Parts: sequence; C-alpha cells; structure tokens
Amino acid sequence: MKRFLLLFLTIIFLMSCNKLSEDYFNAEIFTTDISNIRCDTLIGEIITLKDIYAGYMTVYDSMMLFVSHSFPDYYLYIYNLNNNELIGKYAHKGQGPDDYIDFTHAEQFIINNKDIKLWVRNGYGAENILINITNTINTSKFIIDSTLYLKWKKNSFVPFGYVFMAHQDKALTRIQAERIEDNSFIPDRYEVYNMRQEFIQKIEIFNKPILKKQNDFPVENYFVSRDRIKPDGTKIVMAMEMLAQLNIYDINNDKLKGFRIKGTPDFDYLLRDTKNYRIFFRDVCVDNEYIYALYSNTIIEENGKNYPFETNSILVYDWDGEITRIIILDKKTHEITIDPISKYLYILTIDDLIYKYAL
Repeated sequence: MKRFLLLFLTIIFLMSCNKLSEDYFNAEIFTTDISNIRCDTLIGEIITLKDIYAGYMTVYDSMMLFVSHSFPDYYLYIYNLNNNELIGKYAHKGQGPDDYIDFTHAEQFIINNKDIKLWVRNGYGAENILINITNTINTSKFIIDSTLYLKWKKNSFVPFGYVFMAHQDKALTRIQAERIEDNSFIPDRYEVYNMRQEFIQKIEIFNKPILKKQNDFPVENYFVSRDRIKPDGTKIVMAMEMLAQLNIYDINNDKLKGFRIKGTPDFDYLLRDTKNYRIFFRDVCVDNEYIYALYSNTIIEENGKNYPFETNSILVYDWDGEITRIIILDKKTHEITIDPISKYLYILTIDDLIYKYAL
C-alpha cells in the first residue's frame, strides 16, 4: 500500500511538472540525466597570434575570425592558424556605400565549389550577406556572392536576434522578446520567410511570458538562448541561459523538442526572487555530428558582478538531444568555437588568451 501511494504521488508530481512546462514551452520536454555520462578532462595548448585583436571568435579550416565593435576601422579580422599571422582586415566601418554600421554573424559557413563562405548581417540594416571568404583572401577585396534583404522593422521593434539560411531557400529569423504594456512581453519566436521576403510561417517556441508582480529583472532575458544551425541546414539548436534546457527544432519536419537536465529548475523558479536566478548555458557551437554546449550553472551575483559567468564544463549532445559525453577543460571560458575540419575546440578566456583542445 505504501509503495502504491508513493508511486501515485510520484506520478502526480511528474504530471504537474509536465503541465507547468507545457504552460510556458510549446513542445514536449525530455529529462536528461547527466550523473552517469562519461567525463573527459582535456588539456589545452595556448595559441599566440601576432598582433591579436580579440573579439567574437570563430574558426573554420585553420582560419580564425574575430569580429568586434572595438576594432579600429574594420569589423572583421582573419588570422591563419598555420603561422598565427594576420591575413587581413575586412568590413570597413562607416556610413558609405561599401561601409558597415554594424557587423555580426551566427557561425553559418557554406562550402560551395571548395570556396568557404559565411552569412553575415549588417545588424541594424536589412542586408544579409554571403561573403566569399576564400576569394576575399585571394583578392584582398571584400567579395560578396549574394545579398538577401529582410526588413526587420516590418516584423519587430528590435533587430532580429538570429537569421539562418535553411535549405529550400528559407530564412529563419528569431524575433526577440518585445515589451508591451503592464510589464508584459511577447516571448521570443522564429518566423520563416522565402527569398522574396514573403512570410511563410511562425514557429512558436514559448506559450506565454514570465510575469511577476515586481518588475525586477529585464524581461528580454528570461527566454534568451544561444542559437546555431546545423551545418547541413536541417536543424537549429537553442541553448537557454536561464534554464538548463537545450531546444532542438527540426526544420524539415517542423518539430520542436526540449531537453532539460535532471534536478534543475522549471520555468516557475523565474517567478521567484532574483537571488535564485542562475546562468546555465553560456555558449554553444556545432558541427554536423554534435552540439557543444558550455554549461555554467552559476548563481547570478548581485549586479551581475560575476559576469561573464566563466566555466570549464562542456556538455556534448548529438542532434537527437542525447548527451554523449562531458568535457572538462583545464581553463575556464565564456566563449567556445569548433573547427569542424580539424576537430579542434577553441576557447577565449577573460584575459583574451586563446587555447585549443583536440576532441
């Protein structure tokens, strides 16, 4: 009888938890137990670049790219990791016809006829630009292969959070949280457009916002995530900051799933005191086989004084949401990237030191 009662209470508890998740998240959430996952400790090798300008770091086929607003004159610096020398500076700052007011990207590389290309955005403009990195380096000129115009002001009060180009000529745009009256907001979502800027569909990620009586935290941060597209263009991963939850959206099948680490809070913890708030996933990078999610699980100290929430733990998922291994690095970081060709993982420390790890 006691066993039956315990089982009954457990079922009721799980049902209530699932109901709570369903209230906020627009898909099924699967629980992930990481207690028995294989754990590997890796030792890094320091990389010393010549005339380094650290910023947002990406690596592809022994080329290291840095993007930063603090760079003088240009947004993009490219280095050769075979000799650690600067290859060139590109994307001139300014307001001229060939200049950029802002410059960002989401690590979506395209390989075509052996040329390495990268989708970038003029963040406050409508231009989504496919730059040919190979020809840019060979000619010392900024070579643009194509441009897609998506006017975010028609769809949002703020610029798109992410823009990804999928197969079948689709553009997936993340619409960031939008404030409305009474301290409420419209949660983040994705919208899909074709190459003629015509709306195709809306992808609802969350069902409703986190609403508190006291407006004591930026509402835009509740559902924020680090998003990346699978290189083959079939799936998007969203590694959430304030929940230990990783979401995978299957583009071809229009299917969303959530994967939350066992023993971590549900959405309702965000309704309570901000003293309990944590940062879980700090960064994410991907290849066609795996998702590498930088896992912090750190309390946000008063005024965020422990920003940027460094950690040395990486959870490795496959694209079905299963955790295959845990990597412990010998250095802490807030930024990671992977070279899908060499299979080296690179990190940038708070002191702007670069280390690489053989995976």
